[in-house]
Amino acid sequence: ESIVIMQDGKIVFANPAFNRLTGKTISEIIGASFVDFVSSNDTKHVMERVKDIGKRRGRKSQIEFHLHAKHRKPVLVDMDMCVIGYGGRNAILGWLTDITERRQKTLETQRVQKRLRNILDSMRHVILSFSFSEPDDEVKVRDAAFFDAHLVETNPAAEALYDVPIEEFLAKKRNIFDFIHEEDREKVLRHYQNLEAEGSGEVTYRVTRPDNEIRWV
Repeated sequence: ESIVIMQDGKIVFANPAFNRLTGKTISEIIGASFVDFVSSNDTKHVMERVKDIGKRRGRKSQIEFHLHAKHRKPVLVDMDMCVIGYGGRNAILGWLTDITERRQKTLETQRVQKRLRNILDSMRHVILSFSFSEPDDEVKVRDAAFFDAHLVETNPAAEALYDVPIEEFLAKKRNIFDFIHEEDREKVLRHYQNLEAEGSGEVTYRVTRPDNEIRWV
């Protein structure tokens, strides 16, 4: 992590990691105002937080902002701060982590999730996705309650089929297996149990909606 110590808004100590992060030499850093390293869009917010932590010895604070770096684009950093004693006076210790790449990966993951969500929501097929942890795999629990408890995703087409808001399934207020016709439940459960070993499969069964209408799926 990059380390800086500030007194009266100026940097009095910086470690080599901070040199590398900013692309500046130690002589360019020591004595410089910390705000000079902060992106102009974040300056006011950062300085308010720095002044605030200076009044609260013993407490920590955390902030994200863009840091100027020599010969490169500003980097997004996460900085933790606390008040320490330095040279017989109070000072602010800040340790910074470059989270630019992490944030880019997070944004890309969110974009992919949004695209997949749009695809799922536009499909006419009902999608039911179950996810179980390794301990659950080891004990091989595969009854109806198991699958209902491990339903993690579905799409609006399920609402049209079951005539129930999908949020009720995801919030575990309703159970998918409760809608399967009682004469077909054993067959459907066997289908789900065999999927892991077989990889794929097909089954036809009946769903009973709340108004007792039967739908074949």
